[in-house]
Amino acid sequence: MLSSASLRESSQSTGRPRRLRYTPPRPVRTPHRTCGSPSTREPRMASLLQGLLFLFNAAIEIYTWILIASVILSWLVAFNVVNTNNQVVYAIGSFIHRITEPVLRPIRNFLPSLGGLDLSPLILLLLLNFLKIVVNGWLAPYAYGMMY
Repeated sequence: MLSSASLRESSQSTGRPRRLRYTPPRPVRTPHRTCGSPSTREPRMASLLQGLLFLFNAAIEIYTWILIASVILSWLVAFNVVNTNNQVVYAIGSFIHRITEPVLRPIRNFLPSLGGLDLSPLILLLLLNFLKIVVNGWLAPYAYGMMY
């Protein structure tokens, strides 16, 4: 057993400073990654999918609003609120008609005639929303990293 005197002697310095040894930090070992490896490809693919989803959703939203404007303009023309002899109204109506008619025509041909009631814009809105839900449900997990 050591006495307190021997403990004091062992804790006292001998006059020479102790030499500290410097050990450089070890480098962190990471696997070698190249441009085409899956670990760097996945973030690029996710950001590409996010951009494509944004463009797809924006296009669907813009087309939806153009379709709603087409319905409202057709009502305004039918009730003689606006006159198509006006050049501005004619230009807007012509533009909206050229954008929406190629998509609405096959739906009108498929639906039975209901007199003066045209349900094709409503059917197209439902189809666009269904398409948006399906595409977002299919691609969003990959784009936003929810798939493991």
